[in-house]
Amino acid sequence: MLTQLDTPTQARRLAAIRNRRTLYELVLRHADGRTWLLGYCDRQTRAMLYRVACKHAEALARITGTAVINMDGRAATMDAWSIAYSGRTQRDCYMEGVHQYIGNA
Repeated sequence: MLTQLDTPTQARRLAAIRNRRTLYELVLRHADGRTWLLGYCDRQTRAMLYRVACKHAEALARITGTAVINMDGRAATMDAWSIAYSGRTQRDCYMEGVHQYIGNA
């Protein structure tokens, strides 16, 4: 579920990332469409995905009900959940709406 940002918040966040490198969105997605934001990464690699998943291991286990992460190329699965790059950049997320952050779970 995306949360639309109000205009002042959106403008403030976009100004904060101006002239910075592109960051890519990494999300946890359930088969029924529920999503959580894991973070923004500067590289879309398997190693970065694994590093971010390990950083949020406790929250992932609470949400998915399992602690086992199955790596598959540049994506991972946890039962009915998948962890993958969404194809959006941080700037796209601020413009279109952001997912709920897993650190707040």
